[in-house]
Amino acid sequence: RNANNQKNWARRSAASLPQQFSMPASLRGHDFSVDLTDDQIILLAWATTEGHISPGGAVLISQKEGGTADVIREVLGRLGYPYSEYKSVGAMRSFRVRSGFLTWAMDGEKVPRHELQVMSPRQAHLFIGHAVLGDGHVTTGGDKLALVEAWLAGGSQPSMCLAAKSDRFINFVQTLCVLSGIKSRNYKDSDGFNR
Repeated sequence: RNANNQKNWARRSAASLPQQFSMPASLRGHDFSVDLTDDQIILLAWATTEGHISPGGAVLISQKEGGTADVIREVLGRLGYPYSEYKSVGAMRSFRVRSGFLTWAMDGEKVPRHELQVMSPRQAHLFIGHAVLGDGHVTTGGDKLALVEAWLAGGSQPSMCLAAKSDRFINFVQTLCVLSGIKSRNYKDSDGFNR
């Protein structure tokens, strides 16, 4: 205590804090909810990580032929959104999707609307898992799709890395992690990517 009987609080700048630390989080609730299907959440994850918004409003999602392209194809089929599929360079498949949902759900920088942070913890897991399948990797080794699907089915969380240039997108993902109890940390690599 100082002469005025006040505690001597230490001041710290954010740069002096350790890379990973825990802090309590609080969110004031609102009577706002978004009723989205799991397939809409999955499609949004793919659109934000592997998508490109065309000037006409369509979203083009590209993925290498195989298991992850099959996931996109199956989700689009279940949703019933109009789409076309074509082979692009090499083994890449491109899905051109016209969806009012996607144009509502993300902005021109492919960042989801902040209102979508009210998704359930299960849907947050779906979003993050499929975002990692799009623009990330699983550092524990093995088949990325199988490891993420096992986690989504209730298995242990693998060590995953999601890469994005957009600070706003990573902030959205970090908030989902905090609200749904997913362990995470964030750093910027030498190429300017948030990881």
